[in-house]
Amino acid sequence: MSTRIARPSLALLALLLLGNAAGGGEEPGAAGRWQGEIELPGNALEVIVDLAAGDGGAWGGQITIPAQGLDGFPLSAVEVDGRSVSFRMEGVAGQPAFAGQLAEDGQSIEGEFSQGAGRVRFRLARRGDTDFVPAAPATATPELAALAGTWRGQLDVPGQTLRLELRVAVGDGGVLDARFGSPDQGNTDMRVSRLERDGRKVTVNLDYLNARFEGTLNEDGTTITGDWHQGGGTLPLTLTRDPDDATE
Repeated sequence: MSTRIARPSLALLALLLLGNAAGGGEEPGAAGRWQGEIELPGNALEVIVDLAAGDGGAWGGQITIPAQGLDGFPLSAVEVDGRSVSFRMEGVAGQPAFAGQLAEDGQSIEGEFSQGAGRVRFRLARRGDTDFVPAAPATATPELAALAGTWRGQLDVPGQTLRLELRVAVGDGGVLDARFGSPDQGNTDMRVSRLERDGRKVTVNLDYLNARFEGTLNEDGTTITGDWHQGGGTLPLTLTRDPDDATE
């Protein structure tokens, strides 16, 4: 079994200072693709942000950070009010957040990015239209709803053991909410791209990390035994359900 695995880009999970943008409007408005750099000591961190308004006018977005191996991380709390733009990277250590202003010509967004105690000014430039479309909330099927609860496991990567957590909940209207975390790296409740179940086969997709977990749910519904796949590497992983959450 190969063990070539980029510390679950869970190395993203150690993000230092990131930046993004968002927007909304009509003139050129905030919708589109934006690109810029966060100036860090000794280097610049490139960021690419896609922003769009979905059905009903709610804004959504994603951020790509090539140097971190992060591709299309979903943004949270994307808000556009006139020329004011803000959003967060929910579940990432330090609670990264951005607040900025769209220029009058609609060609740039400037503001402040914060993460933990860090603050930095930066600018994003428009790079054209985006094909990003905010995803509609996923609905929990009975099979997925039966996974509701907290699942915990440990991933043995070279040099350390990382605790991993999967949290599954069903909200109002049967909306599925699946979150993933790596507590040892300070990252919790990152949104799962897709949670799938076919009989006892369970797949957890984290597209923005180029990672997924595939496993088999045991008969009493207490463990999912399988493998973590990322960056061409595979490692064994078993997730065990919190006893208080068992439903099967």
